[in-house]
Amino acid sequence: TTVNGVGYGGSVQALNENTGAVVWQHPEAGPVIGAITYMNGMVIAGAGSALEVLDASTGQRLYSDDTGGGSWIYAAPSVAAGTIITGNTAGVIYAFGLPATLPPPPPPDTNCPASFTCQDIGNPAPAGSENVASGTWTVSAGGAGVSGSSDAFRLMSEPSAGDVQIDARVTAQTGGSDTTAQAGIMLRQTNDPGSPYYAIFVTPLGLTVQYRQTFGGATTVAISVARPSLPVYLQIQRQGDVLQAATSADGSTYTNVPGTTATVIMPYASLAGLAASSGAGGSAGTATFDNVSVGGITNTPQD
Repeated sequence: TTVNGVGYGGSVQALNENTGAVVWQHPEAGPVIGAITYMNGMVIAGAGSALEVLDASTGQRLYSDDTGGGSWIYAAPSVAAGTIITGNTAGVIYAFGLPATLPPPPPPDTNCPASFTCQDIGNPAPAGSENVASGTWTVSAGGAGVSGSSDAFRLMSEPSAGDVQIDARVTAQTGGSDTTAQAGIMLRQTNDPGSPYYAIFVTPLGLTVQYRQTFGGATTVAISVARPSLPVYLQIQRQGDVLQAATSADGSTYTNVPGTTATVIMPYASLAGLAASSGAGGSAGTATFDNVSVGGITNTPQD
């Protein structure tokens, strides 16, 4: 399918019942083979290996889960008693429903700027904090970090919508593990410790781009290279479900980090901002950031 001149594996479209005109098109990373299900203002579809829940009025993705492994969803999803049920060609049946109780909101943080939410993910120890003055963020963070199938770190994020660009300059990194402390930027589906995400981090040993494609799935390290001299500008761009990381020495000319283009299926509304950890439970590390922004795509990094 081609949407706005860009090729995709498939799409879901809404048509005007009287004229046949396209009301909206939602591009998908994979083909939509089974029939589409409608329930309570939501459109539910299997796209490649991912279950998709879309807003029926706008086509914006409300929720997704990639069942992974290259195993496609051929059947139409069914809904029973508030639970979405589907299966894939790996022979696995999945049920998706709302939790009995929602996680509590992050505690109030008077140091967090009004447009941001500052919170610990995965109960890192010690608890994290931040101080923001004249555009400079000084972040104290504990936790084993963002890795494996579950994370423990400090996240300072703004809501993002659809295509987005995240920028920040890392100016200093001290304390914590001398190998695995992390300071960088992230796009994340939810505040669940096992949530899908995409991130670029400065560590004491290097620069790492990594991501998780499914809830509770393994972390994939796209690349890990020698650590750049600080300060360094970091950037993530999301276009559809495709994400790419870039760096810059001057904040003007960005260069893509080779081998870091990845497809990570996330909702239209996601969390975007700063992430930091000490890389070692029980100890705190400090990272300093400035030039932090979350917004529309403003440049085309060089290859």
